[in-house]
Amino acid sequence: MGVSPEVSLTRVMIGFRTAVNGDSAGLLTSLTVSSAANVTYQSAVSPTTHSYRLSCTSDDTRCERALLAIAARADVVSVTRDDMKTRP
Repeated sequence: MGVSPEVSLTRVMIGFRTAVNGDSAGLLTSLTVSSAANVTYQSAVSPTTHSYRLSCTSDDTRCERALLAIAARADVVSVTRDDMKTRP
């Protein structure tokens, strides 16, 4: 069963200032609180860069606010949408 477009998730890459355990419960809770969106860990790209999914669609204004809120964190150096899996 596939995920309908209405509930699809936004994939993002988050670059942190220092190496982090990207799937730690504390970090996931903190990212969820900061963004006001449910944040789910996907994978590590490097010790400082991790892939996540946010519970908002990329065309939702709440999602843009969530990305801006994560980018404003002192421990984050970059937030980019990860659309590699959605490209034709």
